[in-house]
Amino acid sequence: MIINQLKNNAKRINSFSLSFFNKGSNNIKCLTSKTFFDNNSNNNRQNAIIYNNYSKRFFCSNENKSKDMIDDFFNKKPEEGESKKNNSIFIQTETTPNPDSLKFMPGVQVLEDGQIMDFSDFKTSQQSPLANNLFKLDGVNRVFFSSDFISVNKYPENEWAILKPQIYGTIIDFYHSGLPILSDPSLGNINADTTILPEDDEVVAMIKELIETRIRPTVLEDGGNIKYMGFKDGIVMVQLQGTCSSCSSSQATLKGGIERMLMHWISEVRGVIAVPDDELNQINLDYFNSVDDNIENGKPSNEEKKE
Repeated sequence: MIINQLKNNAKRINSFSLSFFNKGSNNIKCLTSKTFFDNNSNNNRQNAIIYNNYSKRFFCSNENKSKDMIDDFFNKKPEEGESKKNNSIFIQTETTPNPDSLKFMPGVQVLEDGQIMDFSDFKTSQQSPLANNLFKLDGVNRVFFSSDFISVNKYPENEWAILKPQIYGTIIDFYHSGLPILSDPSLGNINADTTILPEDDEVVAMIKELIETRIRPTVLEDGGNIKYMGFKDGIVMVQLQGTCSSCSSSQATLKGGIERMLMHWISEVRGVIAVPDDELNQINLDYFNSVDDNIENGKPSNEEKKE
C-alpha cells in the first residue's frame, strides 16, 4: 500500500514536471514534453528537465527505502535469547478417571522417552524445580511426570477453576526459565522396577514382563503408573502412582483388571495388593533401621549373607 501511494505521487510529480510555463506569453500556456522548444525557452527546458530528474530520484529513493523497511520488518532476526522468551507454550488438559487429577500436556517433551517421576510429597519434589514450584501452590498434593505430560493431583476441597490457571502459569514460567526439569538427569528410569534380574525366578520374570508390556501402558494413558514392589506367597505387591494413587476406582482397576490379568496368565499368582505410600515409607524405614542395627552390632546385612 505504501509503495503504491509513492508511485501515484511520483507519477503526478512526473506529469507536472513534463509541463512548464511559457513566461513570454501573457496567457499561461501548458506545454507537454512533446512541445517544440524554441530558442527563448531554454531556461524553461532546463527547469523541466531538473524537475523531472528530481521526481525520478524522489520515487526511486523512497521506493527502495520502503522496500528496505518492509524487508527489515519481516526478516528481522530475534536477538539472542529473545526467541526463547517469545516462544508460546500451548498447554492442553485432559481429564482422568480421578476427578481430583488432571493431565497437563505442554506440547514439549517433559522427560526423556522411557522416564517417569512420581512426587508424592513436598520433600520428594526437591528433585525437580518444576515439581517443587507446583507443590508450592495451595491445593496440590501430588505431581507425576511422563515423557509428554504432567499430571497434578489436588485435595478434594480445592477447586480446579482456581487451581488450573495457577498451574498453567507455573508450567509456562518454568519452561521460560531454562532450568532442567530434574536436578539429576539419571533419575526417572521407567524400567528400573520391571528390569528382569539374573536372580529373578521364572514367575517373577513373567510378572515383570506383563506389568511392563501390558499393564503399565494402559495406566500411563490415565495419567498414572504402576510400580512392581515384590512377590511373596502368591501375592504381587505394587505401588500406584500419579493419578491412580488417590483414585476412587483404583481398587476396582486393581482387582478387576490387573489382578485378573496376572492370575489368568500366571497360575502361581493368587492376588494383587497395592502398597500405600505410608506403608511403603514405613517398610523403607524399617529396612534402613535394620541395616543400621546390623552395622552397629557387627552383623552382616542380607546382601552380605547372600554373598
